[in-house]
This record gives sequence, C-alpha cells and structure tokens, in this order.
Amino acid sequence: MNNMQLFVLADQTQTRNDLVTFVEALRSSLETQREDWENPTLDQYLEALGAVLESLEYGFQNRGEEFPKDVDWRL
Repeated sequence: MNNMQLFVLADQTQTRNDLVTFVEALRSSLETQREDWENPTLDQYLEALGAVLESLEYGFQNRGEEFPKDVDWRL
C-alpha cells in the first residue's frame, strides 16, 4: 500500500474495525517499505509521537482555534 492509499484509509477511519484495518496497513507498510518511513523504529516513533502531542496546542492556535480543555486522553 502506498502513502496516498494510507492517507485515504486514515481519512476513512470512523469505526474501531476501520482503525484496526488502518493499523494493520501501517504495520504492513513498515514491513515492506521501511525506507519510506521517517520513524521506522519504535524508539523514533514514540519520540515523534511525544513531540506531536506536546505541540498540539500550537496547531490549534495556528488555525485560529481554541485548544479543547476537557479532552479525555484515555484509550
């Protein structure tokens, strides 16, 4: 699955089963196209995920939106 197909699949994710399908597609992509991944190791991925989570508020500000205060972060 190429990157564009992954983006489309991510955009279409609405249910738990959709998310499972998307995560499986990501894993398959990592196995077959590791060179296309910016963060191909768990360590690199978790570091990048942490950075994204830390900067979420700024993304909202850049779009002129208020960062939600009452988000439930539990999985």
